[in-house]
Amino acid sequence: MDIDPVRAVEYIMKHSAEFSRAKAERVYIENYLRSKKSLIMAKSSAKSVAAAEVDAYADPEYIGLLEGLKEAVEAEEKLKWMPILL
Repeated sequence: MDIDPVRAVEYIMKHSAEFSRAKAERVYIENYLRSKKSLIMAKSSAKSVAAAEVDAYADPEYIGLLEGLKEAVEAEEKLKWMPILL
């Protein structure tokens, strides 16, 4: 596969803001997952930290955030590697 470096740089320049937003979203979700886990654990009636952690990982909101992280990583990686695939 031949890579046109000029086309790749043009793509990066054109999509840099979109890539930045995608990366920011991913990093935000990664960090928010820790906060959300703590909030869920704090509300848990479990008698041990390990049991509260299990509650947090099984919580539907936490699982929803994981789905969001999956989508954010997919968007970021697509933007990151697209210049090579042009």
